[in-house]
Amino acid sequence: MEEVATFQEFVKEESDISLSKNGDKEAFGRLMYKYMSSMYRIARSILYNRQDMEDAAQNTVLKAFINIKSFRNQGH
Repeated sequence: MEEVATFQEFVKEESDISLSKNGDKEAFGRLMYKYMSSMYRIARSILYNRQDMEDAAQNTVLKAFINIKSFRNQGH
C-alpha cells in the first residue's frame, strides 16, 4: 500500500529538490535515502544478480546527481 505524504513531507521534499539543484549534497542524500528502497525493489524485479542490482541502483543515483539541476518536478 502506498503511503500518503503529508503536506509537511511534500514541502520538505520540494525544499530538498531545490537545495539539491543548488548543490546541497545533504539534501540530495535525503532524497536518495527516501527513494533507495524503491530503486532496489525495481532493480530486483528486473535483475536477478545482486551485483547487477547494486550497480543499477548506484548508476541511478549517479545519473540523478549529475542531472538534478535539470529535474522538473511534475509528479506533484
